Amino acid sequence: MIDSITVSDFGRGNNRPTLVTAFWLCLFVVVTIAAITLRLSNREVASRSPDEEVYIYYATRVAGSGIEGSRALVESYNRHGSLWIYPPPIRLGYIYLVAAVMKLSGASADQAAVSISSVFSIGGFFVAALLGLRFFDRWAVLVGLALLSVSPIELAIARRAWQDSVWGCIGLLLFYLCLEASVSMRPKTWRICFWAVGAYYLTIKSSALVVYGLCTLWLVGSAWLQEGSLQKCLRIVITSALVGAASFAALAWCSGGAFSIMETIQHSTLARGWNQYGHQFQSGPWYWFFLGFLALSPITTLLCVAGIAMMILPKGAAVVGLSVGMRQRHAAWAIIYLIFTLLIAATVPADLKNLRYVTILVGPCCLLSGLAVVYLLAFARVKLPLWGYHFAACAVALGLGLTCLTDYRRFERIFVQNGLNDLAIVRVINSARAADNQSR
Repeated sequence: MIDSITVSDFGRGNNRPTLVTAFWLCLFVVVTIAAITLRLSNREVASRSPDEEVYIYYATRVAGSGIEGSRALVESYNRHGSLWIYPPPIRLGYIYLVAAVMKLSGASADQAAVSISSVFSIGGFFVAALLGLRFFDRWAVLVGLALLSVSPIELAIARRAWQDSVWGCIGLLLFYLCLEASVSMRPKTWRICFWAVGAYYLTIKSSALVVYGLCTLWLVGSAWLQEGSLQKCLRIVITSALVGAASFAALAWCSGGAFSIMETIQHSTLARGWNQYGHQFQSGPWYWFFLGFLALSPITTLLCVAGIAMMILPKGAAVVGLSVGMRQRHAAWAIIYLIFTLLIAATVPADLKNLRYVTILVGPCCLLSGLAVVYLLAFARVKLPLWGYHFAACAVALGLGLTCLTDYRRFERIFVQNGLNDLAIVRVINSARAADNQSR
């Protein structure tokens, strides 16, 4: 199974028969078809959440009135305090995208928004595949993609009119471009692509600034470690700041001015103090994000923790007889950096514990889970006789199949049958427990 890994010879070329590659490609096609099919099915919902209704209303106004519509929305939002608990209308990268699809296809705002969510969820799957194949072992990538194809979080978001699918897909693409720019011998082209994608990403949601800032910080740190040039580091910082300023200027022009945007952000922040939904369902201890992931995808979450441990421990990979290549180690540490810093940033505010807000982490977590499985098989290859290793590989394959099946069944019970319409941590944990009790 782990044809590209040999004991103490990680990543070195080998002459496996082309049959193994053909087998991998067949499995990859099956996983990809499953991922696409599952994201395009189960799109009918009993009702839309309040956030979805707000996005649908915003897109309808913009589709009908263009820039004047978005300016009127911002003005109305700032004038009526009762609206401040809802998503602000300055998330124009998403709102304008939905409005454009409405105009081009003739679809309703509801249909356009859900179609965009499904398409970008599929796009996120392919970006995760690209990220994995560029930096990790292909079998680890295949395992990670199989887990991602049935992720309850991704499947739940793909059927909704939220902007989180777009935010997660573009954010993961930005992270991938950041990684390429940090390891390439000629990073200029990758950095230009990074800034181009970042310019649009910053218009989708204010939290995109956190991901953009973390990626920029990684670029600066990589440039300093590789070249030790303060001038190049400053150039990256200044260019990133200029890109952010350009995105802010575009938002200001479409929203009626910079003051209107700042006022909107201030009002949205103030509303957290009296947002009862946030206090009741999005508050909790710092470790509740972990419990939320564990409630929806327990095996994937535990494998991700194992993958992180294998990378963090000084001799983690060596214990199972592997030596990790620099590209894989660099990418794995970048993913760990993204996971921990983003979760910390999302935990600091008291009432922002919602899995929708960290959907960018689902793909990377699945890739780390795939690495953990490869590590376990490598350990079995070292410690067991050949027949024992083959038995372990079959057991792991069977276990992964059952994990995918149970994850999808969990998605069906929680989101389709029971109709959960949000990913707020408290609601997710309670719904998962109720679904488990129903299945007994």
